[in-house]
Amino acid sequence: MLEIADAAILIGDPALLALEEQANRFERTGERLVYLDLAEEWTRSMHVPFVSAVWGIACSGPFDEGIANDFILSRIHGLDNIDALVAEWSKKLPVPEQTIRTYLTTNIHYVLDEDCIEGMRVFFREAGRLGLLPEYSF
Repeated sequence: MLEIADAAILIGDPALLALEEQANRFERTGERLVYLDLAEEWTRSMHVPFVSAVWGIACSGPFDEGIANDFILSRIHGLDNIDALVAEWSKKLPVPEQTIRTYLTTNIHYVLDEDCIEGMRVFFREAGRLGLLPEYSF
């Protein structure tokens, strides 16, 4: 990717792998890359959380409490099984268990609370102000 571009955005597993590879890359290639965590940079400069993804339910008819409950139970099940998830993914990725644990317990926020919603509001306002998205207010 960097052969044709000056920058890249990595998410998920590739981002974790890039962080682990960061120290070795300079030794191998002599190329010094700058790694920035967009969520950290956003939160530091805007003073609100960064929301990169949301699981949601869109209903065209009556709201189905069962589906909403399935989402909640899935979140609870995942949080109750962090150790098993860390063990499973550390076998699949050449990344230390602690990196995976930190990602699952620190980097991911599992509730869309008022602070997160305010972070989304700020994002949409700023994107509108800069002409990147239509003006938006909510």
